[in-house]
Amino acid sequence: MSTPNGQAAIIAFLTRQPREEEIHLCPATREHVPGGDEIADHEVSEHDEAEQTLQELGRRVEQTEDIAPTRPHPSAPSEGGALAALAPGAGMVDRIRDALSGCGR
Repeated sequence: MSTPNGQAAIIAFLTRQPREEEIHLCPATREHVPGGDEIADHEVSEHDEAEQTLQELGRRVEQTEDIAPTRPHPSAPSEGGALAALAPGAGMVDRIRDALSGCGR
């Protein structure tokens, strides 16, 4: 399962370059490019939106991992409504088996 620290590290990695742009390029753009304020504001807005999207994706991944099976189920459906209906139950059974066997540590 993902950890909040792992997700934070991924988000930090993926947002490092845009944040560097905000620190170094946006001030220069504002100062030296005609219409630079609008350009820099647009870039900052896009970076914020992308970071929010990454954080939401991280939350969804974590929610999915909480119910997903922890063991392979070759005969289970691989997509569609049947998977959506059966995966949480299989995940619960897997976690019980993992807890009883000590495998989930």
